[in-house]
Amino acid sequence: EKEKYIKQVAFWFQKVTMYKSSTKVVIIGTHHDQVKSKKNLATIDTLLSKGLKLDEESDLVVKINGRLFIPTNASDKTKKQSIRDNISKVVSENRFGIASRAISIRWAKLLDDLGSVTKMPWVSSADANQVGKSLGIKDVEVDNALRYFNDCGLITYLEATDTLKSMIILDPEWISKQLGMVIRDRNTHSLAAKEMEKLKSLGYEKDLDELFRSGCATYNLLLSLWDDEESARFMVELMKHTLLLSEWKGSSGENTYLIPAAPSSKDGIEKGKGPTCSFSFADSSLPFGVFERLVCLCIDFSATQEKIKTPTVGRACARIWL
Repeated sequence: EKEKYIKQVAFWFQKVTMYKSSTKVVIIGTHHDQVKSKKNLATIDTLLSKGLKLDEESDLVVKINGRLFIPTNASDKTKKQSIRDNISKVVSENRFGIASRAISIRWAKLLDDLGSVTKMPWVSSADANQVGKSLGIKDVEVDNALRYFNDCGLITYLEATDTLKSMIILDPEWISKQLGMVIRDRNTHSLAAKEMEKLKSLGYEKDLDELFRSGCATYNLLLSLWDDEESARFMVELMKHTLLLSEWKGSSGENTYLIPAAPSSKDGIEKGKGPTCSFSFADSSLPFGVFERLVCLCIDFSATQEKIKTPTVGRACARIWL
């Protein structure tokens, strides 16, 4: 079944390069304990190279210790740290020419001091400006420094809206974790027991069930999942801006949020009887996330209409009245 698995890896590579052709990829090979010899590791390396059609000059896959992948075991904690160190090294070496541009000591000090003003994984732009002021940096220059650090991947600084600009994310993984609180396979990755107890105590257990059933979330549920008001406002704005969430005013007048990627099934969604239109991707594939964003676009338009039915969304399907 070697060809089958190589095709699966190639499929994911196609998805990655579709979004950014200059992406660097680090491949992790698990179950190292089941590989009998170094010769077998070399064979795997050759199969990857041929299956992914990589030549000697290709830099898509980063070589670690001369191999296209890092062999590891799930139980090897030392190896896990080594993997993190290698990935950090690759990131720092390939971030938009970070090493080629000299920055002032004040900018470097600004980045260091941002982490000291809060225990949160983010800091407010007001606090960042205050730190800048203490270093003799004007607000305009603070903005320039933050943009540079964002381009280098050291922080996440988004300027599309005032709400997004109000928070500087010091830990880029924080956004992924926050998204994972509402977009997840409930059967495979259930919420931690501590999180479930918190939702039960607040009376939001049914709200969570509704989120994974219909993709409909109340603001109180999102606030509970995202811990605080500032984080919730930022995440709602981020998801709206990236078309992962749509705002919908219910019959009671209360705002709810529809998240097309949240439902775990397509139960209860009947196919319409009107005219149909089909798009074929037989010769290629539709990038992940495009369908959900198309649904959000349609919901946003539907929300502008009067006396319109509430959309229903499910896993890979939706019904929206336009």
